[in-house]
Amino acid sequence: EDATRHLATSDAIFFLYDPATNVKFRKKLAGKDDPQVSDEKFLKLNRQDNIIAEMRIRIKSELYLDAGERLESPLAMIVGKCDLWADLLDAPLVDPVTPDGLSLEIVASNSDMIRKFLLSTSPGVVGNAEAISREVVYFPVSPIGHSPRPFKVLGGSDERIGPVPGNVNPIQVEVPVIWALARLHPEIVPVSTATSPSSETD
Repeated sequence: EDATRHLATSDAIFFLYDPATNVKFRKKLAGKDDPQVSDEKFLKLNRQDNIIAEMRIRIKSELYLDAGERLESPLAMIVGKCDLWADLLDAPLVDPVTPDGLSLEIVASNSDMIRKFLLSTSPGVVGNAEAISREVVYFPVSPIGHSPRPFKVLGGSDERIGPVPGNVNPIQVEVPVIWALARLHPEIVPVSTATSPSSETD
């Protein structure tokens, strides 16, 4: 419990969600050439719906909140491996970081699409997130920007997965932090009115 107590007094909360651990999500990705979803031995199973539900309970217990009360602190739901699932959304993801600053309109548009997608695969995660905070924003990220590949450790027989160095191309990993700073300290991070920069697929 002490490990989560700080969340109750945080100015902003970040939750990293790995959708590949969700059965319904994995079915949507059937046929994709990615060992994270095609090979069970590389799957790190954890019930993230249970983790965020427990987080909600502990935060409300710490602050003596009623079931329907929510935090004012914003919650960034960071949805990983977006290089795998972005093509399943209704429209292409767009980078909200523009030359003039962060476009909150683009952040909101991306978030709405991701929320809709998660409701079809992980409704419990969405429900628990939105029971924690009055302001929940969903962000797409991919630390390496491509599917990892299996490899064997020198001198060993164990097979592991890792990025292909020449293919590393992170996607929007900085955006949740920039958004949180813009939300909490607008005097530091400029906000743009831009609505249509190039999409991630351009």
